[in-house]
Amino acid sequence: MELRRMTRKAAKRADILEIWVDSMPAKISPEEILGLADKPLIIVNKSKKEKGDFRGTEEERIIRLAEFVRAGADFVDVSAETPPSLLKMLFEAEHRRKSSGKSTKIIFSHHDFKKTPAPAELKKLRDKAFRAGAHLFKLATFARSYEDNLSILQFLADSRRAGKPCIAHCMGEKGRVSRLLAPIFGSYIIFVALDSHNATAPGQLTLDEYKKISSLLKL
Repeated sequence: MELRRMTRKAAKRADILEIWVDSMPAKISPEEILGLADKPLIIVNKSKKEKGDFRGTEEERIIRLAEFVRAGADFVDVSAETPPSLLKMLFEAEHRRKSSGKSTKIIFSHHDFKKTPAPAELKKLRDKAFRAGAHLFKLATFARSYEDNLSILQFLADSRRAGKPCIAHCMGEKGRVSRLLAPIFGSYIIFVALDSHNATAPGQLTLDEYKKISSLLKL
């Protein structure tokens, strides 16, 4: 099984792994996927709108994510634009798991594939997510200019001061700077690809590239 091979390879080098389940057959159980590695897993189930492969309804997509919560996923990533009526299923599953002494962190993610909004708008998106119950907020915007990196880094610094855990970076070739510096400014997680063939977003660094550059810059 290719997924098993790749997961085991990545688990030897990464602290946390992200697995997209939207292109996987529904017959593969959450338990089978969660058992692939002994590292924390972020489970993502993306729709076509989010550049994913899930072809069912929005309700079916969230039901699938809720199954992973009940099965013991460490993190699940859900679009911040998901209707509250559907998010309720995730939080109910998370509440039941929490009552057993364990927990799943729910990440609300927002992607803007065209631009990087102004800092004030980024804060509004973040605050809305936390009011809705998010444990973490993930923000990925497209860098039209190198200055857009500054907006994201400023957003991360402000979020850290506010005590609101966030993940943020710019996509695109001009956004690589934010990916390198995001951890310094408070990003909870930095996303890198196992290799150049497995990048999930434009401008994403590979693990080897990130380690080499961060070592040279003594980050």
